[in-house]
Amino acid sequence: MRSPRTVRPLVSRLGRRRAAPGGRGGNLTQRGPLVKEDAPRGPASRSGVLFNPLRFGGWCAADLAHFAHGVDPYRCFLRGERPDWERIAERTAGRTTALIVADLPSSVDLAAIAAVDHEGFAARFSHVLELRPTDHTRYPVFAFTFVRVPADDHSELRAVLGADLREHLRMRRPD
Repeated sequence: MRSPRTVRPLVSRLGRRRAAPGGRGGNLTQRGPLVKEDAPRGPASRSGVLFNPLRFGGWCAADLAHFAHGVDPYRCFLRGERPDWERIAERTAGRTTALIVADLPSSVDLAAIAAVDHEGFAARFSHVLELRPTDHTRYPVFAFTFVRVPADDHSELRAVLGADLREHLRMRRPD
């Protein structure tokens, strides 16, 4: 199966980015949905003319299927494939894979953040699959992190749930 990193070329082959008819629609980049032009016949072409990544959760949520189960939801959707969930359940038994959104409280002035200690944040977890830093100056989130823990020990996940993540920020000194 393709990894999530190979989805962008597949999507860009489907068509260029442009606004939907009437100027409506959009995605996180505010450039409008992806519009298929000359798309191959198949499940995607029967579903309408738009291929919108937000349908898959946007912001890394679809990639959780890849890290947790080895499933590429974009490929499944475009090719009409169905994962073999029984086989996947056998292969992934005994582990939990989670997507951790490192969000910041609304009280944090995003412009005052000088740096983020991503390594320190990753050190909270025993098995980091991937950490994706974000533009913390635009969004109140500094990373999306995929982690794996034993199915019978969610202590790392519980610990980060109510944690004050400001400890991973270095703030600018006031002038």
